Amino acid sequence: MADQFIAELRKIPPVTRTIVVSTLVLSLSVILQLVNPRNLYYHWHFVKQWELWRLYSCWFVAGSGLNLIFSVLMLYRNLNELEEQSYHRRSHDLAWQTILALTALLIINIPLGGGFLFNPMYICFVYVSCWLSNSPTYFPFALVFLDVISGGPSACLPSLTGCMVGHAWWLIEWRGGQRQNVSWTRAPEWFKQWFAEPATQPGATSTEQTSNEGRAYGEARAPNGRGFGDGGFGTGGPRRQAGGQQGGGYNWGTGNRLGVQ
Repeated sequence: MADQFIAELRKIPPVTRTIVVSTLVLSLSVILQLVNPRNLYYHWHFVKQWELWRLYSCWFVAGSGLNLIFSVLMLYRNLNELEEQSYHRRSHDLAWQTILALTALLIINIPLGGGFLFNPMYICFVYVSCWLSNSPTYFPFALVFLDVISGGPSACLPSLTGCMVGHAWWLIEWRGGQRQNVSWTRAPEWFKQWFAEPATQPGATSTEQTSNEGRAYGEARAPNGRGFGDGGFGTGGPRRQAGGQQGGGYNWGTGNRLGVQ
């Protein structure tokens, strides 16, 4: 049973798996009173005293109850869509850009006094995912409005910073729906080595390439004629292109009406 669970878990792309599992583990630890939340939130005073884990833990406490369930499900859906489509076989770049985005969010939220920063991170991922997919681009702002209803105008400020950084991410990396050639948003070589992602090898057969993908993502297999996680688009590029047109896919032609020669 444990081996089967681990095998299923490994089918989830690495960045999505790390962030979602971290959120579940830390949030449930707080709910079950296994960890005092005072030891998890970000504050520079404690970080200076070498409590460096706060730089990690402050992002993954997502509350409790229905809010936790909804947030984790939406986080998984949007982040998994990003990693399997727009960042197909480029999890290292997604991880690197996530670190850059979280650094920006941390700096912006310091004056706001935010100790737990799950909401800005979550809204940031949702924002980028919506702009690169078929989802309505107003959806992140609808989530911000829910914060206003539940906590008042001041409660939405951290979420708005998520929209700001998400929009900057989209402008820098995906402006016009096309991937930009920005060198500093690409993962450095030493960082890429942390990810066992498949690389297309010259002269490799389709069987060998499929085997490489299996080693990188567990035992998940894509249908014939499709790359792992490309969403049927073959290249792993964004589904929303400039002008609102949808990209990728196979041109099936117009066809003939049944019975017409």
